[in-house]
Amino acid sequence: MMISQSCTAAVKGDSFCGSSSDQQRNKSRRVVTTKADRTVGVEVVRLALHPKYKRRERIKKKYQAHNPENQFKVSDVVELRSSRPISKTKHFIVVPLPPRDTHRKSQLLPLLQSQQADGDQPPPSLASAAMPAE
Repeated sequence: MMISQSCTAAVKGDSFCGSSSDQQRNKSRRVVTTKADRTVGVEVVRLALHPKYKRRERIKKKYQAHNPENQFKVSDVVELRSSRPISKTKHFIVVPLPPRDTHRKSQLLPLLQSQQADGDQPPPSLASAAMPAE
């Protein structure tokens, strides 16, 4: 009986089965230390099922990654890309992530007809529209 590699990762405690090897190598996580020159410590947090209590628990793992220009600071969200071994503990290169757009949801929604005519005024509240006129 042959077991595929993607499902054996789930047995070992990975969060999902069927992941490609590229998805496992590229991780988006947070920088926790920058004390060494051209090296950052990046913490990877994942949820795994507890074997006895069958409850999800947060598992943290810290990777050392190469930061060639010392551009990252603590609490930056970065992506780890696997590379050739740079040192005994460094097997990843840090890549910056583009900043998240907080107004993306409002940009994706179509404008109401009243908003198009009036410009950027917010729509009237639903509470006042639900009240019957007397």
